[in-house]
Amino acid sequence: MITVQSFEFNYFQENTFLLYDETGEAVLIDCGCCRKNEEKRLQEYISLHNLTLKHLLCTHLHLDHVWGNQFITQTYGLNPKAHRSDVEVLPPPNEQSKMLGLGIEVTNVPIESFLTDNEIIHFGNSQLQVLTIPGHSPGSVAFYSKENNFVIVG
Repeated sequence: MITVQSFEFNYFQENTFLLYDETGEAVLIDCGCCRKNEEKRLQEYISLHNLTLKHLLCTHLHLDHVWGNQFITQTYGLNPKAHRSDVEVLPPPNEQSKMLGLGIEVTNVPIESFLTDNEIIHFGNSQLQVLTIPGHSPGSVAFYSKENNFVIVG
């Protein structure tokens, strides 16, 4: 059984999702934390529940959904996975910040691998199916758990 823990992060009140099962293996979806107190809250939850992050997944690459990717890469050694269309079409996060006039430096973290339609993401005894749902962005994806009857969208 997958446990879903959500966090509301950053100036846009973005939803970050931490999914894990009885093995303690976890995936993080849309890491939006951009302030030290948000990073601390996420890290404390992971530590308290003795979780091992296996994947850093992105539903899409809008700034508010990737703000915390550098923190996760530096802290847990994971690089994000996202759909190729967002990488090819959307401006990188630091450019999005400039375009929005935020005046906040954002580090662009390279995408480790590209998510594809119907790909299965494994962690612990669980799995998520990648569903491509372009619209909100060219490379929007959702993560579907048939066994647990839920979909995570961004």
